[in-house]
Amino acid sequence: MWDPTLFTKTAVSKDRNFLLVSENVIGHSTPFHIVNVYATQGNLAKRDLWQKPVNIRGTNQGYWIFFGDFNVVRSFDDRKNSGFYQAEAIVFNDFIHSADLYEFPMKGRKFTFYKVNGSNPKHNKIDRFLVCHRFLEDWSDACLLALPRYLSGHSPLILAINPIDFGPKPFRFFNSCLDKDGFGEVVKSACDSFIGGGVADLNLSNKLKFLKQALKVWFSESKAWDEELKDNLCSELFSLDAILENRDLAEEESWVYAECKAALFDLDSNKIKDIKQRSCANWASFGDDNCDNYAL
Repeated sequence: MWDPTLFTKTAVSKDRNFLLVSENVIGHSTPFHIVNVYATQGNLAKRDLWQKPVNIRGTNQGYWIFFGDFNVVRSFDDRKNSGFYQAEAIVFNDFIHSADLYEFPMKGRKFTFYKVNGSNPKHNKIDRFLVCHRFLEDWSDACLLALPRYLSGHSPLILAINPIDFGPKPFRFFNSCLDKDGFGEVVKSACDSFIGGGVADLNLSNKLKFLKQALKVWFSESKAWDEELKDNLCSELFSLDAILENRDLAEEESWVYAECKAALFDLDSNKIKDIKQRSCANWASFGDDNCDNYAL
C-alpha cells in the first residue's frame, strides 16, 4: 500500500474505529503517526473513541495526523438539512483541544458528505484532517482540498504538501479494449491495409508491428474520447451536486443526475478491469499461478 523507499512501518495499533500506523519517513528523524478514523454513531461510544487516541498520543512523540470520517460536525454551519447535536460537537471540539490538534481550512467544497433523505438531501462536514502543531509549524503552507464527490457520498480529501510526478505512462494492451466499439474494425482495417513480403516469420513480425501502431493511434483517440465524455459527465454531475447544496433537484435534473452516475459507473467498470489485469500481470511476473486468466 506504500512505497518502502519513502517510509517504513514501525508499529500498528488496531481498534474497531481507527487504525494507527507509526512509521519512519526517509529524510526525517522524527517519526510519523497516522490515525485513520471511522467513527461510531453513538454519542457515548464517541466519547470513548476520542479518549483512546489521546491516551496513545501521550506516550508517543512525533508528527500526528488524524483523518477520516469522524461522523460529527464541529458547528451548526457544518451541516444542512440535518440535525445539529450541540453536545456531540462540544465533546468533539474538546477532544481536538485536549489532543492539541489543528484543522487546516478546507478548500474546494463546503461539505464533505451527502446523503439522499427523501426530498431533503443531507449535507455535512464530517470528514476532515487534524494535525499536531509540530506538523503545522513544519508544513504551514500545506493545503487541504476537498475534491468533487464523484460516485461516493463522501468527498475525497487531499492534504497536499509537495506535488508528485509519476512520469509518462507506458503502452499496454488491456482486455477491456476488446469490448469497446470500433476495436474489431481497427484490427481488420490494419490487417487489410498491410503490405508485406519476404520471409514468413519476418513478414508476420512486421505485420504485428504495423497493427500495434494502428492500435496505438486508436487507443489514444479512444482514451481521449472517454476522458472527454467523463469530463462532461463529471461536470454535469458536480454542477448538479453544487445545486443540491442550495435546493432540491427538479424531476428532469434528478433524471440527468442518475444517468450521469450510471454512465460513470460503466466507464469505471472498464477501468477496474484494467487495474485488476495490471495487478495480476504484476503478480504473474513473480510466479503467481492464479493469474492466468488475466495475462497480457
